[in-house]
Amino acid sequence: MRKLLSLPRFPIVVGLLAVVVLMGHRRYCGAPLGPSPSADPHRAMSGWLSNPADNMSYSAWAEQAKRGEWLFSDLFTTDLHPPFYFNPYFQWVGRCARWFHVEAIAVMHLLAMASALLVAVLVYDASRCLGWSPLAARISCLLALFSSGWTAWLAMVGVNLRGADFGFGDLFASNNFAAGPYQAFAGAVQMLLVWSLIRAERAGDIRSPGREGLLILVSIAAAATTTIRPYGIVLPLVAYTGYVLMTLWASVDDESLALRPRFLVLIFMAIGALPTLAYTDWLTHWPVWHNFASASLSNPKPAVFWTIGFGSTLFLSLWGVHLIARDLRRMPSASWLALWVCMAVGGFIFLEFHCTKLLEGAFLAMCLLAGGAVQEIVQNIRRLRLRGMRVAAYVLLMAFVFSGVPSYALYLHEFRGRADHYDPEIVETMGELAKQPDAAVLTDAITGNRLPGLLGVRVWSGHWSLTPKYRDKARQLEQAGISAGVGTEDDPIWLCLKDVVFTQAKASAPHDVARMQSNLQHLLVTSLCDYLLVNRRTPAYRLARESLRLPMVKETDRWALFRTDRPSPSQSPPAH
Repeated sequence: MRKLLSLPRFPIVVGLLAVVVLMGHRRYCGAPLGPSPSADPHRAMSGWLSNPADNMSYSAWAEQAKRGEWLFSDLFTTDLHPPFYFNPYFQWVGRCARWFHVEAIAVMHLLAMASALLVAVLVYDASRCLGWSPLAARISCLLALFSSGWTAWLAMVGVNLRGADFGFGDLFASNNFAAGPYQAFAGAVQMLLVWSLIRAERAGDIRSPGREGLLILVSIAAAATTTIRPYGIVLPLVAYTGYVLMTLWASVDDESLALRPRFLVLIFMAIGALPTLAYTDWLTHWPVWHNFASASLSNPKPAVFWTIGFGSTLFLSLWGVHLIARDLRRMPSASWLALWVCMAVGGFIFLEFHCTKLLEGAFLAMCLLAGGAVQEIVQNIRRLRLRGMRVAAYVLLMAFVFSGVPSYALYLHEFRGRADHYDPEIVETMGELAKQPDAAVLTDAITGNRLPGLLGVRVWSGHWSLTPKYRDKARQLEQAGISAGVGTEDDPIWLCLKDVVFTQAKASAPHDVARMQSNLQHLLVTSLCDYLLVNRRTPAYRLARESLRLPMVKETDRWALFRTDRPSPSQSPPAH
């Protein structure tokens, strides 16, 4: 640990630079850290820059922790299910928001910026532990914080083809620091696991000073990685297991190979990872949770998507794999990273596996190996006799290494003027009801995505994977006159979902008022909701007020809240 604290200034300076860039980027985009009013009284800023549909679901977990809950339920459905979900990250976010009286979304963004600094330090030190030169460690550090793929270059020549750097930003640390705070923190914890594995193996025998602490850190980091975001543990665990088995096989002919220290590291990693993996698997067999797990895993992409997305870092990391395979004895600690990258490339680029979220963290492993490749190339350049050729070679190399920086810059630029917003009257209309943990609200699908993330309120429908039968429910809402299309044509959630959900739902909406009233009455009974929140311009508002005569709780200029006169549903599991 003393060595970590005495690191060179480079990773700290670069990490702080990344924080400055992130703060400046939010100012450039006009996006605050959390929910805030804007100059337009009809629009308030939520604090999210991209993918508000999913990010609101993350803040919904934190809102439950802010209320003091330890186990979470799914706020995007009224289906009965047990509150069995535990996540230390959301617990920490919610508790901090409660202690310091701030919004949970703001805490998530601040933790993301702190994660950038932590990743810079860990990547640099891990590179040095692998035996890379200071230059190679700096390259790895810069790639992790400021680089991605080649989509920007294709855009410059008019090719409308987007790679993973834009189509699957969860996989890139640089993108997550700006727009995906949950993934950014999970990536930092995963990098802590990688660093602890490299350090623990380098320490050698269990009797070495500090080795016990490193092994305990391996278990803690593995458990945290699995609990916070379980996708990130699978490939590292399989890769390190394969690495130990390869060492076992090779030790038959060469007894000098250090099998015991590596096997011990694997045991401590498994102690942390396997129980939490078992808990995650157990959770997915319960109602509601099973739908969420199955809907979020499968997302197949073609090989060109990944090749463009990972760009130069992919090819440099493959060169690093070649160097490690050529001299396994000299670089044993990097062997399992090479195996990790090979599984990622072989499984998802060539074989096109569907569980693409398992790639999380692979980009950081690529950055570590890319640094070793740059080190080897620089050594070869230094052998050139002519100074002009050396200078030209250095320029070409750096241009290739950092060819992903323009995509990172374009990724940041695209958020300008597109920060997520919502109607502040939604919060005003809900009023004190937002503090009732058992209250459930029937509202349109757009507002249904906002309420859990902003107020921690349960809704009938609001998320593509956390709401069972989401498309069908969007259709039912439209048929009941609870339109999701009122004033939402510039809404980010509407724009990302209208082609696959809302357009089809609106097309099936009836024009017969009597039929719409019957559909609304049916929803009021079957949705198990206590309140109905509708925009005053929707047919449901007139039906609820004039035809059904529901009790009015509160009405503002644009929204109305009605009581459905039914008891709140219990969220405890059904008795057996």
